[in-house]
Amino acid sequence: MDEAGALVREGVLKPQDFRFFVGYAGWQLDQLREEIESDYWYVAACSSNLICGGSSESLWEEILQLMGGHYSELSRKPKQDM
Repeated sequence: MDEAGALVREGVLKPQDFRFFVGYAGWQLDQLREEIESDYWYVAACSSNLICGGSSESLWEEILQLMGGHYSELSRKPKQDM
């Protein structure tokens, strides 16, 4: 955080160049792989522009829509149903 603040103060980067995600997720050995194989997670290849560019509020929906098919349908479901 100190380095990020210094880069902003020096004019090297702007506050908009950063995106912070708050929270924690941890897994036992092989747990994440097993959860992915059980369809608890959706894996997608995304460009850094997509991840770092747009609105964080709509990022989940936007990525699902780009994945198409069943995923696109999921993007339109109310969040509490997911």
